[in-house]
Amino acid sequence: MNKKIKFELDSLIKQINTIKYLHCVESKLEFDGDESLYEDILIDYQQNVISISELYNSFYTKAVALLSVILPNRLDEFKSCYIYDSKSPVHITHNRTIANFFNKINYIQNPYEEIFEKQVLTFFILQENILKSAEELIDSVLYELENKIQYNFFMDELHCAEELLKKKYVRPAGVIAGVALESHLKTVCKNHNIALKPKDTLGKFIEYLRKANIIDFIFERKLQLLGDTRNLCAHSKDREPSIDEVSHLIFETKKILTELI
Repeated sequence: MNKKIKFELDSLIKQINTIKYLHCVESKLEFDGDESLYEDILIDYQQNVISISELYNSFYTKAVALLSVILPNRLDEFKSCYIYDSKSPVHITHNRTIANFFNKINYIQNPYEEIFEKQVLTFFILQENILKSAEELIDSVLYELENKIQYNFFMDELHCAEELLKKKYVRPAGVIAGVALESHLKTVCKNHNIALKPKDTLGKFIEYLRKANIIDFIFERKLQLLGDTRNLCAHSKDREPSIDEVSHLIFETKKILTELI
């Protein structure tokens, strides 16, 4: 998934550069880039196979969807280049927008204002720079996003375990909580670049984290005790786990999701 998002972001940056180039050709503006990269698409443009507005509308839809996830704090600024919104907290275009340019609507504020074609080029450049800033932050953003998604998923699992425990389904509740704990510790190991083996389970994850000094002896012992409860729930040949033991497993696993990342 991370590779797909990075590929899509890189593709969007290439698309806005193509749009910038064709806009410069159409508006007779100087293009700051390697024009040889766009020879094929220039032929399609000259033969009316494609249009700048069509390319841009496709680009804009994808870019907005991506930025809303990975860089939401720059989304309003990005959108304000395309269309004027009086309710938006960002007002940088004063009705002279990319959308109005495509629709041949020109709001001239004063005779000294920059020509619309050149102003639109600055909007394309601004949108490109926003995407590039997202590219610089992509690894940390995706890391936080992945952790948030996993946290929400594990918390849902633990809520399910709590409901089962209320109905006296003690073993199933403990198994679900144990799976959430094991999966989270596996993620923690990966976050700290700890090499894992395909058949590693909860006990190994705890061992790896201790050897890497991610956890201390006290935390290691706490995890081992929780692991004992998980094993008690998973193996019916052992004694029956108590409600208090499984309740403690669920409660501590919730804490560990935020304490150990």
